[in-house]
Amino acid sequence: MYGSERRCIQPKRLRIESLCWGSRWLATLSLLLLLVSAGSVHADDDPDQALAEAKKTLEAAFARDDGKGMADAVRDIAKIATPDAIEILCKLEVIGPKEAYLATASALDQVKDPALIQVLTDVYAKANNRNRWQRQVMLLDALADDVDGPATETYRSAIKDKHPKVRLAAIRALAQSKDPKRIHVELLIESLLRSEQRKDVGTPHLEAREALARITGRKILKHDDWVAWFNEKEDFVPLKQAPAEKTVEPDDIKTYDDEEVTYYDEPVTSRRLLFIIDTSGSMSAPIKAKTISSSGGEDVEDTTRMELAKKQLIKLLGQLPAYTGFNVMKFDSDVKSWKKSMVGWSRPNVISAAKFTQGLEPGGSTAANQALTEALENNLQVDSIYILTDGGPSDAQISELLDNVEKLNRFLRIKIHTVGIGSGAATLLKPLAEQNNGIFKQVDGN
Repeated sequence: MYGSERRCIQPKRLRIESLCWGSRWLATLSLLLLLVSAGSVHADDDPDQALAEAKKTLEAAFARDDGKGMADAVRDIAKIATPDAIEILCKLEVIGPKEAYLATASALDQVKDPALIQVLTDVYAKANNRNRWQRQVMLLDALADDVDGPATETYRSAIKDKHPKVRLAAIRALAQSKDPKRIHVELLIESLLRSEQRKDVGTPHLEAREALARITGRKILKHDDWVAWFNEKEDFVPLKQAPAEKTVEPDDIKTYDDEEVTYYDEPVTSRRLLFIIDTSGSMSAPIKAKTISSSGGEDVEDTTRMELAKKQLIKLLGQLPAYTGFNVMKFDSDVKSWKKSMVGWSRPNVISAAKFTQGLEPGGSTAANQALTEALENNLQVDSIYILTDGGPSDAQISELLDNVEKLNRFLRIKIHTVGIGSGAATLLKPLAEQNNGIFKQVDGN
């Protein structure tokens, strides 16, 4: 019996000793895990160290021109969400890879903490002093939800800015608010005063009035008339955004955009225009163009792509209102402009531009990428570009051209409308128009 008891007790003792060793091992492992966990928590709780590491990663990706790597680093910096981190994002080189820009814009758009919003407004003020207008545009987009709070004075400054693209960015942000308030209306009215003082009735002026019409249901031309109406509306609550034709109550005031201007039967609403015409050798191809006879009937005319393009542009030049700025550029193997930059309307200027257009002759290849590059680099005052061609570019792949235009037009935000003559033009022109808020027009399938 004793022996059997010993046989029974011995296994029990082994089980206990084994359990003790297991418990010690688990305790040791738990302690190690605790130490590791404490170390990782400490690293996460040290924003300065985390920011320094993320910044290094960002700089390395930037040196490699690695858009995806930059975008990942931007998102890591955004998660740290300290004033220093947000300031780094605000001061990034914004004319870089598309992925990096989109990640930066998205991160700044999500900033809601008042202390961090203050960082955005401070960086905006410094960018203004240093003429970093691209940075200003990005920050105005990020501050759009804070117009009725800490960003009010930033927007008040922006609508008076000397740079037309900064003014336009502010107006568009005010116009696109999903929840417009009294301050949005006040600032848009104030922007009209700036336009009138500068005698500038270009796109910023027109878009401000269109936004006011959507928000208020009124269509008024002059700043003083808006002020007189607005001052009577102390309890004014903006309407919800809706198509203007359904909500606007027109006043008996003639507006600038009442004058009908068309190009290939599409309305031209901008008043800061650049027309780019393809004069490559293929533009000499014959086509049949539809025309309206004197009796109002439709005729078919035998002509060439080049002659049709010249005829349509000369017709448009004759329609331009007296407050329009414009220029004409042609491209084949090379690029040549009628004037170095946009000029104001005058009868001699219209005649000179028409003469330049009439003298265009087809020949050479299709340097469309070079033409668009020069157009976007040298025409800050332009609001809309109209480019006409009959095929793809000879100086770049279509994807390369689109990427180039995206980068150059990221902050200019010039609308690029496209006109295709010939069935081969749509492959380039349709995505080009879509990417740049323009309209694609196919005028001939030959």
